[in-house]
Amino acid sequence: MDVYTGPLTPEEIIEEIDEFLKTNYLTEFEDFLKWAGINPTEFKSVILSDDSHWVLKYFENEVRFVHSFPARFSPHSFRVKANTLKSAILYLIVVGKDFITEDDLNFARAEAGLSPIKDVVDTEAITEMIEILRAV
Repeated sequence: MDVYTGPLTPEEIIEEIDEFLKTNYLTEFEDFLKWAGINPTEFKSVILSDDSHWVLKYFENEVRFVHSFPARFSPHSFRVKANTLKSAILYLIVVGKDFITEDDLNFARAEAGLSPIKDVVDTEAITEMIEILRAV
């Protein structure tokens, strides 16, 4: 998944996307579907004021039908595997120690039903994610 880390707040992102939809007459269900498409592989991208790229695609709901998320490799974002993010969050909540050990990481992963870490690359990715979250 891609995680946005830019200067815009969630409210500002929503406002900018909403303004784009209004300006381009895409606030009505049928108009949005014609523009973005209805199939899971169909989507459109927009660029916000901070140059971040956001994907807009159809969400199966007649009231809240726009699904938005950061585009792959967008400025102000980074890619992370879902289990890496889960592991890092759980480590901070369940263990929370400054010194990170593989045993502690595996203990936190077990809380989410995840298998033990088998690869040094995974350990490094989770440790890096923990440090990113600590800085937030």
